[in-house]
Amino acid sequence: MGIRALFVAFALVGGAAATAQAQTPAPAATEQVHPTDAPTAGATIMEALIYESGLVDTMLEPLIAQMMPQMRQQLLQSDLYRSVSPRAQQNLVGFFDTMPDLLRQTIRDEFTVIAQRVGVRLAQHMTSDELNGIADFMRHPSARAYLSRSAMSFASQGDSVVEPTAEELAYVEQFMTTPAGIAFMRESDYLSTVITEEFDASAPRLQPIVQSRIYGGVCDALGNECPRNLRAMAGRT
Repeated sequence: MGIRALFVAFALVGGAAATAQAQTPAPAATEQVHPTDAPTAGATIMEALIYESGLVDTMLEPLIAQMMPQMRQQLLQSDLYRSVSPRAQQNLVGFFDTMPDLLRQTIRDEFTVIAQRVGVRLAQHMTSDELNGIADFMRHPSARAYLSRSAMSFASQGDSVVEPTAEELAYVEQFMTTPAGIAFMRESDYLSTVITEEFDASAPRLQPIVQSRIYGGVCDALGNECPRNLRAMAGRT
């Protein structure tokens, strides 16, 4: 997903600020029990990183635009389409036209699950104030602009670190001197690892959900013409 690249980039551009603050030791990771709102604060980092940066749209929309024409052609040439009545064919095409919205909503639902899981794990290492501070940093126009460019670069080139502008660099360096910035530097490896792991873990959850919703939509479109094997795959036995 390029998530690790985004955190590495922030860590790199903040390195100078962290070095400048070397005389003031960074606080060690606390062992106290963090406030119960810390998981929610951790989830806000995902909202800022994934939604507000435009990463979802940047990654998803080109994929949908590329995929849907091919799938539509496959549908019109399929044995299933040819075997049903004209009315069922019309309903099937109608459902197909709603699939982009279905996919967007399904993926957004899964991102909500990811954010909650990430929030719980981040709360084990940082306080709610630190997590909220990092989320506020990511929502700042300079950080959002950098995240958006990084997302577009990843979509077209893969995991490549984008150089920040002078304004973006100045803002990141300033942030790295704050308590939240110091916590970010301290836990940057953990942050990127947790988010990457949770995205990797989401694939086994997401695939059967997508399949079930698509099969269910097809069966609803076909009504009593839905084949028995497709009903079974959609859980409509």
